[in-house]
Amino acid sequence: MKLEGIKNLNLFKDERILLNIDNTHTNIEVNNSQIMMNAWEVYNDNKNIIININIHENTVWELNFSYITYKELNLKINIKISGNNNKCHLVIHGISKQKGKSIIEINGEVKENTHHNNLDEVIKIINSSDEVNQIIPNMIIASYDALATHGAVISKFSDEDIYYLEKKGLSYKMAVGLLERGI
Repeated sequence: MKLEGIKNLNLFKDERILLNIDNTHTNIEVNNSQIMMNAWEVYNDNKNIIININIHENTVWELNFSYITYKELNLKINIKISGNNNKCHLVIHGISKQKGKSIIEINGEVKENTHHNNLDEVIKIINSSDEVNQIIPNMIIASYDALATHGAVISKFSDEDIYYLEKKGLSYKMAVGLLERGI
């Protein structure tokens, strides 16, 4: 299923979804489902995006989001787990190019008196610009029965990866292009 222009979305069945993350504000409600959402975007204009994800009961939620930004991207994702037996896995990989700047804020919350919940957040920004990029990972875990992890990395492409591809015959520009497409 491909979604574009959605502001409110209620999911109550198993789905694989290709999501267009271009709205300024999106609310998603999930219950008793196994959901995998994938998104890939190129932002040529400044964007301020807020996504609210409310996970209720017995849900496996996975969001894989990759992007390239040439301007400023402010992305805020609020994840609230308010029920039992949920697994939430969020992966964001981005590239800031030219005058691109990424400010990624992830707020993960597991409510009190909930059980058997996993919350995993992985955010990586490749900075190919001279701008300052930020990752703001916040977790509020009020349940004693939750596993919550997050990882945040801001870096450039590694010299070793580029060197390896150049030794295979690719030019520097082609090596960087290949790495960008693979993110």
